[in-house]
Amino acid sequence: MALHWTSVLSIGVPELDAEHEEMFTRMDRLHDAILSGERAEVSRMIEYLREHAVRHLAAEETLMLAIGYPDRERHLREHEAFLATVRELTRRHDANGPTAVLVHDVERAVASWIDGHVGIHDVALGAFAREHLRRRQGGERRPA
Repeated sequence: MALHWTSVLSIGVPELDAEHEEMFTRMDRLHDAILSGERAEVSRMIEYLREHAVRHLAAEETLMLAIGYPDRERHLREHEAFLATVRELTRRHDANGPTAVLVHDVERAVASWIDGHVGIHDVALGAFAREHLRRRQGGERRPA
């Protein structure tokens, strides 16, 4: 399940794009570790998600507020669902360690998030943000 970052996924905010790209890199690392039977990488992925997900999603939320993103409420609900997933995976990891089932579930959850949220919803946010910036820089042009 090798996932690769491409510029098509860029939302146009360098810090957020770098964090998305880092998630892709870590997902590839997790995938390679799973193939080689190395379960410890799942512990590192969970730690990464716990440390970075909240901060990253908060930065996206700040961006949405700043630009008046019209689909903000749905986007926020997706963030909350992902954070709930991270909390549940963390709870399971803390209780039982990197079991085979947990390894599978972490890979599936992160791949689904990357494919569904980053690849669709964050790309849409990026398109709106770029259009918002273009309008601010060029001024609104209204028909006469």
